[in-house]
Amino acid sequence: MKVGRGVILTMVWLVGACSFVGVKPGPTERLHQVVDLDKAERTRVSLTMGGGELEVKGGAAALLEADFSYNVPQWKPSVTHRLNGSQGELEVTQDTQTSAAGDSENHWQLALNDAMPMDVSAHVGAGEVHLTLGSLNLRSVSLEVGAGNVDVDLRGQPRASYKVSVRGGVGSVTIHVPATVSIAASASGGIGSISVEGLEKQGDRWVNTKVPSGPATIDLDVQGGVGEIRILAE
Repeated sequence: MKVGRGVILTMVWLVGACSFVGVKPGPTERLHQVVDLDKAERTRVSLTMGGGELEVKGGAAALLEADFSYNVPQWKPSVTHRLNGSQGELEVTQDTQTSAAGDSENHWQLALNDAMPMDVSAHVGAGEVHLTLGSLNLRSVSLEVGAGNVDVDLRGQPRASYKVSVRGGVGSVTIHVPATVSIAASASGGIGSISVEGLEKQGDRWVNTKVPSGPATIDLDVQGGVGEIRILAE
C-alpha cells in the first residue's frame, strides 16, 4: 500500500495532535541554521515534526546544517543545542498543535556531521520521510511516523554495531541495508505485506548469511500498521 502525497497532506496535522487550530497558510518562509561542533564525545539528536517532508543526510562540516521552508508561521522550527557533560543534546522541534486550513508547506532538509558518534531519534506525525544515514557514525536510530511513506537508507560501512527501531502507522516503509555488513532484522505488520530481499530467514529473523559476523552488526526492528514493509540488502 502506497499512500499518495495528496492523502498524506490531508492527514498532516491530524495525526498525533491534541487540538486543531485551522490557520490559513501564508507566504513561504525560509530559514537556514548551523550548529557548530562542540567538545561532546557523543550527541543525541532528537527531531519532532508535526507533518510534512523530512530529509536527513550526512556530510555536514558542522554538527548540523539545516534548511527549513514553511508557510504557517506557527510551524517555525526551534533548534536547541547544549552540552551535558561529555554528551551533546541537539533538538529540532516545532509546534505540532496547529493545523493548516489550506495548502500547506513544511519541509526540513537536515545535514549531520559524519564523524560525531550519534543517536538519532525522529518523531513525525504524518508525511514523507527520507533518511540517508549510512555515512554517519551511528550508535542508534529510532523513527516513529504516524502516517506516510518512509525510506531509510543505511548503506555504508558502520564504525560500530547499532540498533535501529522503525515504527510506521499508515503507509509504506522501505529500509535499505548494506549487503556487506552483518545484519539481523525483524519485521512485523498489521495489515499489509512484508518483503525482504538479500537476507535469509532464520527463525523469526532475517540475517545476512554472506556476512554472518563482523566488527559491526546492524540490528533492525521494523513494525508497521497498515501498508507495505520492504527490507533490501544492497
